Amino acid sequence: MRLAQGWLPWTAVPLLGSLLAALVWWPAALALAALTVFVVWFFRDPDRQPSEGIVAAADGRIQEIDGRAVTFLNLHHVHVVRAPYEGTIETVERVSGGRLPAFLKGAEKNGGVAIVADTEWGNRRIDLKAGAIARRAVSFVDEGDHVAKGERIGMIRFGSRVDVDLPDPVRREVAPGDRVTAAETTIATPTDTGDASP
Repeated sequence: MRLAQGWLPWTAVPLLGSLLAALVWWPAALALAALTVFVVWFFRDPDRQPSEGIVAAADGRIQEIDGRAVTFLNLHHVHVVRAPYEGTIETVERVSGGRLPAFLKGAEKNGGVAIVADTEWGNRRIDLKAGAIARRAVSFVDEGDHVAKGERIGMIRFGSRVDVDLPDPVRREVAPGDRVTAAETTIATPTDTGDASP
């Protein structure tokens, strides 16, 4: 099983703790071993083959899709974020902000990482937002990197939401409430003006 970048430090602490606890109190050792298994599972990073059109950047549920596609990630989802379209990374910026639960109104102002990519539709922004449980959004890409659609570009550790700029006009292929899989679910198809979704 492939694990996402940065998994080792998060796994080493509870693993070492469980080994030390085994010397003094086995219930604590079992609890820490279970935590180690959970962290390894959380950092899972399955291979994906990208679909046609603009694809989901994250596993989760669509909260809204208009000028932006907003995907909410629960704790059980894969948290590796993927490029929804091909492009060259223009900027990667850490953004300060709140830590509201991602499903609440106002969570668009949460902190995280903003990635701007130069695409065939101009500059498009992808926001990896932390939340009430998520502690940190991290980027796997740097300015100047060229990314293919579906390529791994970052991760939100233990939460929360991903916002993706969509070109205009576009035909929306998903609706609020739909479940999506990063890279594999087509969320929108760029169109000629006459074919756009209402």
